[in-house]
Amino acid sequence: MITNMRKREHREAKRILEWIEHYKYNYSTIHYSCKSFCDTGLIPRITSIAICDVYSGQSKSFSIHISALLLKILPEDIPENYDKIEEDMLRRYFEHLKTNEKTTFIHWNMRDCTYGFHTIELRGKLFCLDAVFRLPNERKTDLSRLFAKLYGQEPQFKSLIELNYPLSRAFMDGKEEAIAFDKGEYVRLHQSTSVKAANISKLLDLAINGDLKTNVTRRSMYGLSVDGITATIRDTWYLSLTIWLISVFNSRFYCQSSIYTVGKIEL
Repeated sequence: MITNMRKREHREAKRILEWIEHYKYNYSTIHYSCKSFCDTGLIPRITSIAICDVYSGQSKSFSIHISALLLKILPEDIPENYDKIEEDMLRRYFEHLKTNEKTTFIHWNMRDCTYGFHTIELRGKLFCLDAVFRLPNERKTDLSRLFAKLYGQEPQFKSLIELNYPLSRAFMDGKEEAIAFDKGEYVRLHQSTSVKAANISKLLDLAINGDLKTNVTRRSMYGLSVDGITATIRDTWYLSLTIWLISVFNSRFYCQSSIYTVGKIEL
């Protein structure tokens, strides 16, 4: 039962990746940063939201320092005007979601009230924004869960990036982003968020092309069923080549043996 379930999950994940590959122009990756996950009972302030178009690679950002610039608020005046700035940033973000009604957003673990689309919506509601837009679930794809179905376990975001290519200096983890917020380093927060949205897109491309490196064993990925073993051989080029060479050798050997036998009979 477990093996059959694993097989279905793997096939489903591959179908989704194939679909994304054919319709890249309808997909964007998204990531955001916030003040802190440790403010118990509070909905953390949103500091930056980054969106990267999967097809073109073009990015769009909604961040505190950009909204402050558009509102003509000086950097030193940001703390005392944060509510006004965040409200403007969220309004622009929700308008983007409405405008791009055919876009599906690929994210990493943005799926609960602690960190996710719902949290951003709650921040918008706190400002009584009429522009708050609830993104339908069918327009969300969690890449971490998709990878869990594809590879048999859910990988860690930072570790997976480091396994495949050098980590950008702009990359900050959650704690580092919270510290940067307290220091008023809004540009650094914006850069970190943008890099993560781009990283999600890169990991997606590697997975689509079958080039993503993971620490997952093929047993975890495919299971131990006959279908699983067959899939392992099919998706591993050197095993496929070995099987092909053996089959060619056996067929030639069989033909030569047949000719020799026929020759003996004729004699």
